[in-house]
Amino acid sequence: MLAAAHSALGRGRHRSELVDGAGHRALIDAARAAGVRRFVYTSALGAAADHPVDFFRTKYAVEEYLRASGLGHVILRPSAFMEAHAHAFNGKSILDKGRTLVLGSGRKRRNFVAARDVARVAVDALTGAAPLPAVIAIGGPGNFTTDEVAGIYARCAGIAARVRHVPASLLRLLAPVARAAHPGIGRVLTIASLPDDAYLEGYDPVPGAGQVIGVTSLEAFVRERVAESRLQ
Repeated sequence: MLAAAHSALGRGRHRSELVDGAGHRALIDAARAAGVRRFVYTSALGAAADHPVDFFRTKYAVEEYLRASGLGHVILRPSAFMEAHAHAFNGKSILDKGRTLVLGSGRKRRNFVAARDVARVAVDALTGAAPLPAVIAIGGPGNFTTDEVAGIYARCAGIAARVRHVPASLLRLLAPVARAAHPGIGRVLTIASLPDDAYLEGYDPVPGAGQVIGVTSLEAFVRERVAESRLQ
C-alpha cells in the first residue's frame, strides 16, 4: 500500500489536520486490520517533532504512528516537488505572463525533486526492493534559491522575467488573517515569513543507505516545461 496524499493547502474537511493527520492514522489502522504486509508512507524531508511548521510536525507524528503500528513499512522523505514548488508556484507564471511574485527573500537555498524520481523509489519500496523497515530521503541534484529558479525559467524561455518579492514582514502580518479564512494559504504565508535559517530545506546527502538523488536536474525539468508551454 502506498500513501501519498497530502493537504498542506487544504481547508474545511480537507484541512491538513484531517487529511495529513487523522486521515493517515485511520489508513494505517485499516491497513493493519486488513493484514497489509508493506505500507509505504510519503512523508517530507525534514519532518521532525520540533519543526517550526505544523505540517512537518504532523508528518513526523504519522511516521511515529506507523512505526508503532507493527506494519512492515517504508517511509519516503522527498524534498520539495519541482511540479509544485518550482513550476506551479513560480515558473508557470513566468512562462504565461513573464513575471512572478516571490514570497519572502527568495534567497534561501532549497532542494527540488521531480515526482517521477520519487515514483521510481516508491515502486522499489512497494515491490520489495527496499528492506523493512526503512526511511529513505529523496532529493534532486543541487540546491537552488527561488530567485535562481526564476532565473532558470527566464533563461530557458529566452525572456527577461520580472520578479517581485513580498517582504517577510508583510507576510507575518497577513498570515494570521489568511489562516482564519483559509488555513492552507495561511500556512504558506507563515512558512514564507520565517527567517531563512529557521529550518534547512537543502539536501546534501552523504554516502550511505537511505539517501537517494534523483536523475532529473532542475534545468532539465524547466526545459520540459518551456517546451510544453510553446505547444499550447
